[in-house]
Amino acid sequence: MAALFAPMLLMLLMLTHSCWSTVHVQDGNSAFPLESVKKMKEILGKEAKAGPASVRSQSPVTFLRLCLNPELPKDLRPVCDREDAPAVFRRLELAVEDPDLCELCVNAACTGCS
Repeated sequence: MAALFAPMLLMLLMLTHSCWSTVHVQDGNSAFPLESVKKMKEILGKEAKAGPASVRSQSPVTFLRLCLNPELPKDLRPVCDREDAPAVFRRLELAVEDPDLCELCVNAACTGCS
């Protein structure tokens, strides 16, 4: 019985983990993990506080600094190579303006919720 219980428990844990990590924020044909987008927003918040009041997350310079930031999640780094990177980052930032709504999939940009 114990030999049967261990694999079932492992499968349940894997399923639970995969359900929690499936929320993505969609931008066009690209989708990014919600946790990565939330981390990006956190970094942008720090950048905005560090710079002058006129340099907010709307500035292309802020996005250049974001791309140079080693804390930027790896799955968002390909966006930095795109010509429309500032626009993509702005849309992602707006999509997670209230991350609770994204986790509930109230926001149309968020997919993969249960």
